[in-house]
Amino acid sequence: MPPKSIKTFTGLSLNSSSYETKYINPGELPEANIVFIDEAQADSVNSGTFTVGQREVLLSVRIKQSTPRNSTQESALREQLLRWFERGKRGDLVGGFDDGRDYQIDCSVARADKSADDDMVYIVRLMSGDTYWRSTTPDIDSSWAPSTTPATHVITVQGTAATRINLTLTPTNQPTGTYLYQNIVQLVNVPGVALGLIWLCITLDTASLVAAGQLQESCDDLRLFDGSTQIRRWIISPNTASTKVWFLINLVAGQALTLFSGVAQVETATAVGTITGSGNAQVVVTATGMTGSPKTFNVPVLNGDIPAVWAAKVRTALNADAAVTALYKVSGAGPRIVLVRKAPANNDSALNIALANGTCTGITGAGSSANTTAGSLYSVASTGSVTELAFAVNDATKASMKALKAYNKFILVHGTEWFQCRTNSTSEQSCELTVLQRGILDTTQQQHDGGDIFYFIEHQLVLYAGNDAAADPTTATNYDNTKPVIDLSQSDNTKAVWSTSSLFYDPTLPNRPGSWVRFLSKSPGSTNSKVYSITGDASSGNPALGVKAAAYKPSTAWLEDVITGKWQLHDGRRIRRITCTGRKFRSSTAFPGVAKLQCSPDGSTWTDVFSESSPGSAGAWANWPAHTNIDIDDTSAFLQFIFSGGSGKVANSYEMFEALSFTAYWKTAYIPSLTLLGWKSNYYLDIRMTNTATIDGVTYADYIELLFPMMMDKPMVLDNEAGTVEYDGINAHSAMTLDDESRAVWLRAWPGVTNTLRIRSVSGQSIGTLGVTSSIYRRRS
Repeated sequence: MPPKSIKTFTGLSLNSSSYETKYINPGELPEANIVFIDEAQADSVNSGTFTVGQREVLLSVRIKQSTPRNSTQESALREQLLRWFERGKRGDLVGGFDDGRDYQIDCSVARADKSADDDMVYIVRLMSGDTYWRSTTPDIDSSWAPSTTPATHVITVQGTAATRINLTLTPTNQPTGTYLYQNIVQLVNVPGVALGLIWLCITLDTASLVAAGQLQESCDDLRLFDGSTQIRRWIISPNTASTKVWFLINLVAGQALTLFSGVAQVETATAVGTITGSGNAQVVVTATGMTGSPKTFNVPVLNGDIPAVWAAKVRTALNADAAVTALYKVSGAGPRIVLVRKAPANNDSALNIALANGTCTGITGAGSSANTTAGSLYSVASTGSVTELAFAVNDATKASMKALKAYNKFILVHGTEWFQCRTNSTSEQSCELTVLQRGILDTTQQQHDGGDIFYFIEHQLVLYAGNDAAADPTTATNYDNTKPVIDLSQSDNTKAVWSTSSLFYDPTLPNRPGSWVRFLSKSPGSTNSKVYSITGDASSGNPALGVKAAAYKPSTAWLEDVITGKWQLHDGRRIRRITCTGRKFRSSTAFPGVAKLQCSPDGSTWTDVFSESSPGSAGAWANWPAHTNIDIDDTSAFLQFIFSGGSGKVANSYEMFEALSFTAYWKTAYIPSLTLLGWKSNYYLDIRMTNTATIDGVTYADYIELLFPMMMDKPMVLDNEAGTVEYDGINAHSAMTLDDESRAVWLRAWPGVTNTLRIRSVSGQSIGTLGVTSSIYRRRS
């Protein structure tokens, strides 16, 4: 059945005292375009797929005539109608149906033409991609709270066509045998610096967690997620007060936005009267928080000084006073004496500049000055809704707004409160952001004052624990392929350590994080010179960064090999200091002329950190002198050991240069900030949700699988109409696995038959108690 009445388009009334609208072609539906595959010398094959054409909706809109007729009014109604139906305009067309409900269809205007039969009627042609009308309000069922697995629930669907099921899932009681605790890791990127892939560690008191029964002694059940994606972690010193949890993360440039400070208070006094007798003008300045307030100034003035002259002398006197200038900028011109608050603050009602005769005459006294601009401190209250955040309008903020525009939604943090935000059409100029939700993921709401700095959160990192059944994930095949080669026990977020307990380079996996990169150029025909990664170029033993220059014998004579061997390290955190040990060797009198460590900001311009001379004697290893805590140029993103020059040319002679241990200290300002926000109860969602219905003897079933770590009482919303999955307002689309990646409808529902929702645990564990609310929009043709 078609709609009984057409009500609105884009919210504008089409049946009113001004217009009367009818639906002309209610029975016309879009046609299917069947896709056939052409075959050579054979009939075309039906591919089994089809596309759906556009739906045409024709409306007859009559302009109601006034009595008596008013041509001016009719002309205005025509112009208004054509504005409402501008070509290309898109919006919802709403109609009332026989079930007492309003339904809508998403349309775009193709054209609007005056009827050839009646000049008071316009024929409006709308095009839509929707086959069915959708109710404007949903049918909601909140009666299901499954606590066993599997569990079923029957829902009733009204309307005449299949529709979609929207779901809100809210955990209200923890399951057993799964991850029972979570801790948000607040990772703040370095503003303006894209560090790329780096390694970081979280330091935890796991001994306390083990003692409280929240973690296995081995820490095997400690997991780290980035949103809904589990990432690899490596644990050092489990069940201690200082356990290190190492992980890899890719970091784009951070953003730091300064909250708008507010409005600076301006107070103005105006000098009146020409001096008729020399002496002192008396000026009294009163201000809350000003040292010595109220302060009296006796300003010498001369007979004949007009207001502009003696006002300038007052400004000079105030500008010379430290108490006044600590809070205010003294300004003004002509007869005006102006105090401008240096930092925005709430308006000081006590601020005043009083002018009077002291020992002079001629001044028209004024006990009160004018509050030209009221001061205000911009702030965000500790509770309550927030619709926008305003930031300082400057080039840096505008650049940040432009960078954040690349994200549909993003998180900003100040203190421990996370805001879910998005840019708007004017953000790059107004420096304001739209706030979608404050205090997301159960972060603590707090007050934020003008001048506070908000930081961009790129990764939603969360630690999970409390699963007695969890096994050690590092035993999985290839799990350690990306494990940093550094000594994880001695390293931390301020430094990287390569020691005898770690590697400088893994020849089987040369791209492992923390690996130094090797380079070698040598003479054509050289066979003995090399770079190597084990001390003494042995087949096994302790690690080293080694270079060997060796004579070679291509025919009958031994020749000198001219080499350049390098080991390079790059890290975006910049290196400010180094400590290292090493040794050197020569078998004959020769030793290459270049044996040194260098640093560089860009990998092309190098500065020497230290150089090593030839060993004192041949045939024996000589340790390097101490190279401990050497400060280097802290713009250095590159280091290299270089061994370059000619070898000896005595039979079998060789020279070696090798580092045995190394520590690189990162530049403090380039180290990301890590904060743990506290352990809370966790709900580990691992379920399959199914809807089943039988129509004309055929059973249809849709299912989705959801895998997502959640917190108690925080909802996950699957909005099938919008095509979104959000957890507590945060995009969580990766939590859902479709049974068919090409199908956008996750769970369908059919009218007039029994629809059975079924939920079960994929892992076979308890599901606790899960509140399930279904929201269904009826559909009609």
